[in-house]
Amino acid sequence: MKKITREEKEKMELKPPGHMTHLRSMLINMKVGDIIHLEKKDWKWKSKAPTALLRRFEHRRSERFTCLMLVSGDGWVVERVK
Repeated sequence: MKKITREEKEKMELKPPGHMTHLRSMLINMKVGDIIHLEKKDWKWKSKAPTALLRRFEHRRSERFTCLMLVSGDGWVVERVK
């Protein structure tokens, strides 16, 4: 155990305690203007696109996202806009 500074904490990827996926914690920690490339191998919902999860986030939180599929079909680009 060691004491850290606020700057070190801000550089860490954090998630609340409980059952949460890596992707969900990334989305929660996104700031306005942050962009992630979500590869198909990282997406586990076979019948739905990531927009389903993003719309759920938008409904429950005051955040807004855009999700665009890559032309190559390799995944999606997700950007937090609000």
